[in-house]
Amino acid sequence: MKQVFVVIFFTTLLFSCKKKEDSSAEPTQQPVVTPPVVSVKVNGNDFTYNTTSSYFINPTRAVNFLNNSTSEQVSIRFLSAPTTGTFTLVKYGNPSIQYYKNSNLHSSVNGTLIVNAVTTNTNNIITKLNCTFNCQTDTNTTTSTYYNLTNGSFDYNQ
Repeated sequence: MKQVFVVIFFTTLLFSCKKKEDSSAEPTQQPVVTPPVVSVKVNGNDFTYNTTSSYFINPTRAVNFLNNSTSEQVSIRFLSAPTTGTFTLVKYGNPSIQYYKNSNLHSSVNGTLIVNAVTTNTNNIITKLNCTFNCQTDTNTTTSTYYNLTNGSFDYNQ
């Protein structure tokens, strides 16, 4: 009986002891996700966004910045594999910039896009885009309105 008591005592003692935390251990680093940095003026007013997306629908690759509150969207579209370089923007060109406002589409008709860095994943979706741009859009026939997109700068990392 004495042996059973000793075994139970040591077993209880063994399982009731807690390992002391090592306060000198380094904390685990969490990966840093860099939010997109977007800056562009639309007719002189700052464009703000609250949603980003990137898609590939053959052959189009695009990055979109959307403001759900104001129904505005700025998109940069490529009709082939995107590359770095300086591009002259023309209507329906490759690449192009599109501005949507209240469901009305406005496409870039002149301007410049400078792509400093661009990366796509194995599904052809743009995962990184660093660029600057200025452009004027076409005049929408429904609204008789065009827009100037100036001081555009995107630093997008998905």
